[in-house]
Amino acid sequence: MRVFHAFAGIILASLFFPLWAQGASWEALTEKGLAAYQQGHYQEAERHFEAALEIAKGFKVSDPRYPDSFYNLAHAYMAQGKYDKAEALLLQLLDRQEKALGPDHPDVAITFNALGELFSAQGKYREAEKYHRLALELQKRVLGPDHPEVVITLTALGRVYCAQGRYDKAAPLYRQALEITERALGSEHLRVAEGLTFLASSCFATGHYANAERLLKRALSIAERNLGPEHPMVAAIEKDLGATYKAQGELKKALKAYLKALDVFKKALGPRHMEVAHVLVELGDLYRLLKRYEDADRAYRDALAIAEEHLGPKDPYIATILQGYVVLLLETGRQEEAAKMEERIKAILKNKP
Repeated sequence: MRVFHAFAGIILASLFFPLWAQGASWEALTEKGLAAYQQGHYQEAERHFEAALEIAKGFKVSDPRYPDSFYNLAHAYMAQGKYDKAEALLLQLLDRQEKALGPDHPDVAITFNALGELFSAQGKYREAEKYHRLALELQKRVLGPDHPEVVITLTALGRVYCAQGRYDKAAPLYRQALEITERALGSEHLRVAEGLTFLASSCFATGHYANAERLLKRALSIAERNLGPEHPMVAAIEKDLGATYKAQGELKKALKAYLKALDVFKKALGPRHMEVAHVLVELGDLYRLLKRYEDADRAYRDALAIAEEHLGPKDPYIATILQGYVVLLLETGRQEEAAKMEERIKAILKNKP
């Protein structure tokens, strides 16, 4: 199982291999790492994935567990902003794959995509596009234009364009990916729901809210049939629907969708997960628009507490939460508190890397 969405004998002696991990299997360490990662405990995930990687170094490069170990650890690094470590790890994997498997092996394309994801996370979109295009060219040449791995790469490339506001380039890629998926897997497959959400995101970004709503409702129906009503993917789609309703001025519908997303995320991922914080921020903004100021204040505070727990007090996302909170404070006549908060925002953004 891989953490990367877009990707599809022990070497070290006991002196260097963590004592807490000795005797644990690769599978057990990986499962523990995935569980910690999904709960937002990224340092713990890193420790488990590092131990799993040391075991994996004794496997053949062609063994799926070998690249998975690199991908999982790289993603744990990325979640903590350790981008240099993630890049070095993935480049090391790429070099070993090209030497052991050949430059045209499909696994090389997966690592190209991993590097694309890494650079995209840093806002280095030119490099991200380069690696995703390398992956796409290799996959079409070796696997054929309708292979599922091609869908993954088309979607990743679309996300890079969306991040740059180049929606005219992203939408055709999302449509192409969706068409391939429906032909290959049928119209009710979970991958179709995923494709619909990506296409909806490009519609939303270009102001086509009714189209985005239609696509998201279809995605929600597919996800609920495949996964049940209390799965994190269902919550994520509800959250996107909430934003779509809000953009169209349907605030009551937006509130219902956000509250459903919040409830499911809490049950599925735990009440202190970052996905919970993201929904609370949206709820804070919405409650403010509805003039439910006490509810808005509580939502912002809860979101801030969770985000600081995961990211620390100086992360740029903290400033994003505080900016919404400042508007609330000003609207409720709490100018002194707002001024202090604005100073904190300035300090965070001044030191932004």
